[in-house]
Amino acid sequence: MIETPRLTVIVPTHNRRAAVQRLLDALACQTAPPSTFNAVVVVDGSSDGTAEALRARAFPYQLEVVEQPSLGPAAARNEGARRATGGILLFLDDDVQPSSQVVTAHLALHAEADDRLGIGVLTPVIDGDSLFAKILRYWWTDMQEAIHRPGHRFSFKDLLSGHFSIARVRFGALAGFDTGLRCHEDYELGFRAIQAGMEFRVARGADAFHHDDSTIDKVFRRKFEEGVADVALARRHPRLIGGLPFAWQGHASRKKRALRSVAWSASTVADAFARSLQRTLPVYEAASLRFRWRALVEALLDYWYWRGIADVLHQAGELRTLLASAPDGPEPMIVDLAAGIGAAEAQLDEFRPAAARLVYGSDSVTTIPAYPGYEPLRAAHLRPLLARWCPVPYLNVAARRGQIPGTLLPLVTRLEPL
Repeated sequence: MIETPRLTVIVPTHNRRAAVQRLLDALACQTAPPSTFNAVVVVDGSSDGTAEALRARAFPYQLEVVEQPSLGPAAARNEGARRATGGILLFLDDDVQPSSQVVTAHLALHAEADDRLGIGVLTPVIDGDSLFAKILRYWWTDMQEAIHRPGHRFSFKDLLSGHFSIARVRFGALAGFDTGLRCHEDYELGFRAIQAGMEFRVARGADAFHHDDSTIDKVFRRKFEEGVADVALARRHPRLIGGLPFAWQGHASRKKRALRSVAWSASTVADAFARSLQRTLPVYEAASLRFRWRALVEALLDYWYWRGIADVLHQAGELRTLLASAPDGPEPMIVDLAAGIGAAEAQLDEFRPAAARLVYGSDSVTTIPAYPGYEPLRAAHLRPLLARWCPVPYLNVAARRGQIPGTLLPLVTRLEPL
């Protein structure tokens, strides 16, 4: 009698035969017994013989290979979930190489509670020593380190489809990925999961290598797709608008402002101009003009993002209308620190507010806003927030209340926030 697996690994793939075989070979080396999991590979419109190559091989775990026309990764993941037999779904991208503990770590996380969404680690593996490769490695490393910081407040952007797990019934209740999106479909699912009250947790020990073969051309195309997708996200979920990049443009250099104006023309001439600027990047790198190279890359990333927005909205007035459709955020809950940090933490865990105004008796300390798409506040967030973002205001108030020696303040005010 064949044992029903507890977990199903779902892998969408498109013309990456060697990469997906590397992933499946890594699954064969799991510390979890092969009977505890199976895998479903959904071949999405490939033309490189992936399906035939996989069916010709044998693995110690059950493997199902599914072929479908080119419908996109969201549809491929949904089809894999539909065919899954395990109670836990583990989604991995085809360029991911899981460590031997990945299945065990995700099973352990979900054994504790079924309303969790397990975030897996993606350690970048990027060949080369070019400026682009260095920037890409830094971006991936910084993002992965952020989720491990004490008191990290998870947001919809922390769900990356390349490595995460979720209970099959929870995925079904969320109705899976939005197949109308070809980009940021994981962000959209992450937003709905947070709205449904799911708890995001890092799956400790679920380490995997991400073999990122991105080129600068691919990254610029991706930025265009992100612009298109963010408009779709804003229209689907108005409450998310304030958390999308186009809603908080902030300070921009003259070059960025000029390129944004050009992007709104949505013309082939503007695109040709942007590509001509891109051709100067190798010149800057060869001349060791790193700051100019970095500034131009950031300006071009900004251009292609806004070019994607302009491709959908056409006019800046349509963007203003979209921004105006965002609802007002909730009123912050008053949290009084005078009764002690422990009491304040208990209050956050009991009520889980989206925003909080921290006070010390009649003195105001700071307000933690309701960031769109972020999880509600909980106890674990409070101390890191106080230490990192408002140590001096808090200590000033506490000193006036006699809670700390006032002689400490001259030293503290000379130091940068942690």
